[in-house]
Amino acid sequence: MRNRDKSLVRVLLCVLAVACQSLLHADTREEVSVTAGDEFKIGLESNPSTGYGWSLAEHLPVWLELVGTTYVPTNPGVIGGGGTETWTFRATAPGSATLTFEYKRPGDDAPLQVHVCQVTVLDAAEVEQIDVLVGEEFKIGLESNPSTGYSWSLVKHLPQWLELVGTLYVAANPEVVGGGGTETWTFRAIAPGSATLTFEYKRPWEDKPLQTHACQVTARTAETDGPAGLVFVRIPAGTFEMGDLDGSGSPQERPVHTVTLSAFEMSKYETTNAQYAAYLNESLARGGIQVRHGIVYAADDWAHARPYFDTAGAFNSFSLIVYSQGQFSVLNRGGQSMADHPVVEVSWHGAQAFCDHYGYRLPTEAEWEYAARGGYDSRYPWGGNTLNCSKANCNTITYCNPLGLVLYPYTSGVGYYGPQGAYGLCDMCGNAWEFCADWYHADYYSVSPTSNPRGPVAGKYRVKRGGSWDKGEYRVSSRSTGIPTSRDWDSGFRVCR
Repeated sequence: MRNRDKSLVRVLLCVLAVACQSLLHADTREEVSVTAGDEFKIGLESNPSTGYGWSLAEHLPVWLELVGTTYVPTNPGVIGGGGTETWTFRATAPGSATLTFEYKRPGDDAPLQVHVCQVTVLDAAEVEQIDVLVGEEFKIGLESNPSTGYSWSLVKHLPQWLELVGTLYVAANPEVVGGGGTETWTFRAIAPGSATLTFEYKRPWEDKPLQTHACQVTARTAETDGPAGLVFVRIPAGTFEMGDLDGSGSPQERPVHTVTLSAFEMSKYETTNAQYAAYLNESLARGGIQVRHGIVYAADDWAHARPYFDTAGAFNSFSLIVYSQGQFSVLNRGGQSMADHPVVEVSWHGAQAFCDHYGYRLPTEAEWEYAARGGYDSRYPWGGNTLNCSKANCNTITYCNPLGLVLYPYTSGVGYYGPQGAYGLCDMCGNAWEFCADWYHADYYSVSPTSNPRGPVAGKYRVKRGGSWDKGEYRVSSRSTGIPTSRDWDSGFRVCR
């Protein structure tokens, strides 16, 4: 082989080595924009059992401080299964910096992985604040003069919940050539969210802008009140992939299939003991129900074939609604009011009767999963793949029992964990199982219609979703069942309209 050919081979080998090294140490990148005084989090996949850990490659800038780090395993029951290492920072002043994280073992020189985060902290006083409702358009006006060669552009891509409708330039005085005017950007919020939009005013060949403009946009879902004190959130029409997206579920969650739904409204919270007791009292006064041995039935159900609800008493120590002297009322437990806890010990028939009384309905299984996903493809409603007691009232290894109750059921007040997911719903994971309108069939996904599916026409069981304080599969795609007449200490419902 000639020397020139050998040199060429060496060059090619070097290029190949660099390419392989780049693949091995593939970088991941993200951009974070916050205002001074805010905290923000950076989540990094990690597995401490391998000896690897994340560290910062350089000192933090003086305007940024580390609040702390936490590690949460993806599945606490699996030893060495890995999880998420979350770094929380606080921005104390405006600034811009690149944070480089390295994933390596203490004795290693080269990291196995690198994560780069561009952090921009804006002065809160200089940031335009815009609040809109989902579905609304809003405009941002920026002074501009195209004759100078300058123009406005966005620094980074729009978040998924925001879309650009268009831009329009209007001269301040059309009769004055080169006099400048206003460049108006029109956006539409298609889902709830919050983000900082940063605009730069510069010429195409320049690196640094002549001017910047920051805008903090917050889009929220419209909430409306309904009978019985329920609060409803509007869920926009849309198309999503329904089922076990990451392959971690059971066969009944497959095949993954495309579903398109019309817009609907869902109650922000699970139905509470106070709301269900109010329904029982109203229905009793109208002659709609009867109570037999502590069990509520429809007034015309003399065969007692469709029980609605078990009241608290000698035959049931888990119900939190008592019937005494012709009145339903909510009990206290351990000095704590149970009024705002989700109603349990209610059957599917009892949930349906509540809906019929107020003109509501139970969600279909497809509506429930669509709302729980909230635009995310993650396992859980908050857009993550990690579950622990800081996110939901659940039981993966032991009871979360956030209120420290000494008697079952270990429910928590609805909304205890705050709104989660893009639509701002509460407790779509844990607290109480939620009945859906659908009959259940394990193979229904293989024959499901693509538009507004309603489930099988008949069956033995009704669908339940979401898991509970006691047990359950908590992923948004997980399916469970309940006999329509059964009343359980961990099962309740929420409604739609």
